[in-house]
Amino acid sequence: MIAAWAVATALAAWSPGTGHGPLRIALVVGLIAVGALIIRVDRRWLISPLFALGAIPVVFYAIGPWIAFQLFPEGPPFSGPLDAASEFLSGQGELLVLQFSALCLAAVAALAGPRTTHDQRGERDALRKAGLFCIVLLLAVAAALFVARFNETIAAFAGAGAGRQIYDAMPVLMSFAIAVVAAAAALVGGGWRVAALLVGAVALGTAFATGFVKPAVFASGAALLLFAVLARLRAASAILMAGGIAMLLVTAALVVTFARNPQIHSTDFIFTPRGADFLRHALFAKLFARQVATGGCLQRVTDAHLPGDTAESPFYFLIAPVPRVLWPNKPNLSLGAEYGRRYCGTPPHIEGNPVHSASITLLGQPIVQAGATGLAVAQGLTIAALVGLTMICLRRGTVGLIALATLFPWLADFDQSFALYVANGTKFALISLPALAALAWLMRGTGFSGADPAAK
Repeated sequence: MIAAWAVATALAAWSPGTGHGPLRIALVVGLIAVGALIIRVDRRWLISPLFALGAIPVVFYAIGPWIAFQLFPEGPPFSGPLDAASEFLSGQGELLVLQFSALCLAAVAALAGPRTTHDQRGERDALRKAGLFCIVLLLAVAAALFVARFNETIAAFAGAGAGRQIYDAMPVLMSFAIAVVAAAAALVGGGWRVAALLVGAVALGTAFATGFVKPAVFASGAALLLFAVLARLRAASAILMAGGIAMLLVTAALVVTFARNPQIHSTDFIFTPRGADFLRHALFAKLFARQVATGGCLQRVTDAHLPGDTAESPFYFLIAPVPRVLWPNKPNLSLGAEYGRRYCGTPPHIEGNPVHSASITLLGQPIVQAGATGLAVAQGLTIAALVGLTMICLRRGTVGLIALATLFPWLADFDQSFALYVANGTKFALISLPALAALAWLMRGTGFSGADPAAK
């Protein structure tokens, strides 16, 4: 992984136009090798956001766009700078993505070590109690989100001030509840496995209806990883489970796309050549379009700002965790619409409505703010922080794994600006602390510090 990082960094600095095919393949092989290593020595690392940030960029932002251009040689059907998206696969943009993945995977490979064991029997009774509470908590959060989404008075309250803080806490409470129920399903078994499926269905249904789709999908994925680790699933069972879930999500995405297009009046449409083409494009839109567009935006960032000297501090993001209640004039960190106009070619408005925000990934904003120095600082601090968090959580047994799964939706998301990543990670970690502390108190005396619940 270190060799792959060195090659990617050297090419990005001196020869970005060189073909990336061999390096792309090397990173995929490296990802598989690191995944096999941690499954063998300590599978708890599967839940670490550091491993996710090693896997997601290379799979979805390097291999994904490459597949898209193979499926659509004339150019993928998406809204974005097609020329820049094509250049991304042979320019600095993809090389920066690949070297970031290599750094994260190298850190995981270096730190994953032999497992220790502990007795899980004492945890089961505690998880039964916590799981029941979390089912009630999840239903309460779902009801609150529906009310805030569809009641004008409550929606106004949730739009600013204390109401906004309460509203922002809802997704992390949902993520915590899903993780606890998944842990109960793994260690208690029986009806808890059915309960976990129902909880996941409620969470995803609520998310699709109220707009928290990405956090809910990430939280559900983290809960599945947590279940696989705690239940000690065999590799074949884990792959079968992941494949089934992937098929369900793809089917759900196609059904939602089909339902949202009023021009389609009959299900017979999908059996026509035009319908087949529609489903092909819909599948592309859900799996690849965002990543292809984001790659093009990142390429424009690198074209504009690298190597580039800048007077901006590479530590510009340190203001992000400061609460707005303490700093009313704090600069706005949600810059997706601005980045869309500057680097993605999107207009300020479409048919009178504000345009959807765009992303330049975690790597883009540090480059905009402070060039190559900003990128180096952001990457170094991110990896150091995630290493520290993972190591702390792995020493806290099942509670620590639940903490990683709870924060996974915000710490494993490569598709956001870096300052917002820092702000959200800090904010949601603080919000989750009381719930995690209560769970730790409930499970006191079960297991011991440093235990690995996945080991026999």
